[in-house]
Amino acid sequence: MRKRLISFIIVSLFLNCTFHFTFSQQKKDSFFLLEQNFGEKIDFESLEREIEKEKIYIKNSRYIDELLIFFAVAEENVNILKEEDKERALSKLDTRYMGEGRCDKIKDESKKLFCIALSSDCEVLSGWKKNFCKAWLNKDVNSLLRILSDSKVRKEIGGEMDKGDVLRDLAVYYGFKYYSPIACKAIFDGEEDYVCEKVGCQVMFSSEPEETIEKIIRDLAIFNLSRKKNKRELCRLIKNVEIREKCFDPSIKKLEDFW
Repeated sequence: MRKRLISFIIVSLFLNCTFHFTFSQQKKDSFFLLEQNFGEKIDFESLEREIEKEKIYIKNSRYIDELLIFFAVAEENVNILKEEDKERALSKLDTRYMGEGRCDKIKDESKKLFCIALSSDCEVLSGWKKNFCKAWLNKDVNSLLRILSDSKVRKEIGGEMDKGDVLRDLAVYYGFKYYSPIACKAIFDGEEDYVCEKVGCQVMFSSEPEETIEKIIRDLAIFNLSRKKNKRELCRLIKNVEIREKCFDPSIKKLEDFW
């Protein structure tokens, strides 16, 4: 799988360098509509070259690393990641196994017990752990945060967890419980942030994750280009809803502001 992913990225970079700028009808239509909004003639081939250049930048940045973590979780293979990203991916993998009920795959004994408890309506637990388990099953974020605010609990779990941490874990858990990107993204309903995580839901449950990642990279590249050229009309070319909304937001100045 590592070879497949590396080959995918190498081929993609090769195509970027040898791109002949042939356009599908759909892309032509998109550029035509964009031209109407610009109110001026657009050099489509030049614009596509600029997009491809931004894509190369994204593929050599930390932005691609975030997407690859979700890919690693989907493939159950953290060896495709940089060393510094493996721990985060392994944690998400444990949460995936909890959602799937594959408790035997979890090495940490406390996490394994929690996984078993989730499958038995929390009856094997007691005290704060049982309350936490019940709140988890109810997707009760406020109750989870209240329990986690206790200093004794934080000491026992070995650190702090904020709202973002809880939402991310719930998204992975319920995504794999129902094997659904909709169930995954639903955890973030009403939240303006967490664009990377919402996009990650698409990657984890895509039948063609490499192609999905390539499309997201293109959207991020278009966002970057829209800011460099100070032309928000370019945002119309972005396919992903979450990224497109951020692109049209004038308060968002750079990719780091939402990714």
